[in-house]
Amino acid sequence: VLVETSWFGLFACDPDAYKTFKEFFDPVIKDYHGVKEINHPRCDFGNFDDIGLRDLDPTGKYVETTRVRIARSVKGYSFNPLITLKERQEIEVKMNIVFDQLPIEIKGEYYPLESLSTSQIQELVDQHYLFNLNNKIYLLFIDLTENWKQTGDTGIGQKQGAFITILIKQEKGNVEFETIQKYGFITASPDNIGTTLRASVHIRIPNMHAKNKNGADYVIDFCNKYNLQARGSRGDPYPPGDTEVYDISNKHRMGLTEIQAVREMQKGIEAIINHEKLKRDA
Repeated sequence: VLVETSWFGLFACDPDAYKTFKEFFDPVIKDYHGVKEINHPRCDFGNFDDIGLRDLDPTGKYVETTRVRIARSVKGYSFNPLITLKERQEIEVKMNIVFDQLPIEIKGEYYPLESLSTSQIQELVDQHYLFNLNNKIYLLFIDLTENWKQTGDTGIGQKQGAFITILIKQEKGNVEFETIQKYGFITASPDNIGTTLRASVHIRIPNMHAKNKNGADYVIDFCNKYNLQARGSRGDPYPPGDTEVYDISNKHRMGLTEIQAVREMQKGIEAIINHEKLKRDA
């Protein structure tokens, strides 16, 4: 059982860390996810087809892309800081079996990293499917990219809610996920537990961007009112505010269901668009 530090402050090297170092982890988890008690609800994806993420900005003037992703840790394996190359390869074999069973409309394409050219790797990094090695202090310190070229990653083009089908196929394919009662699904990073769901948009907001006085303070303060998190649109190494395009997502992933997390993001993005329009017209 080990714990390492990261930009978040803590990083679990295996599932037992959350239990063994409960007094260490719990206060940070509560503060980040905005919960008084750790008592995560049951999984509920609801009906994603009724949410209308595509209708957030019908004109396409503000929202450039929308994305919904979840994270899972395969049961029986260490987390990133301790996982071995052999374990990564075993997971890759298991997941390839699952991918082969996916319906054709969401099957996508699997990319064995060893066979990729430099240009293909950069393209996947730009699409946020691969690690951005510019963030060496964080990623390499915690061994997150160890053996990354010998194991696989996926680029699955999905419609809304398609990953629910993938999860079902994984469960039927004897791929179990790490969970802890009251914590929900767990991963190495405490900011990514519970639902582990991150619903995000790349949104262009030049008028709000122009109001920043120190980095991205104006945009970040506005996002905080709606439990949103602002990042740089080019990935973690780049701070929010480096361009007028922001990667904005729900911040809280514990203490609410999956459908609630997506709706919280949607409500906040609608508020941002309305605020941006007001700033334009002012």
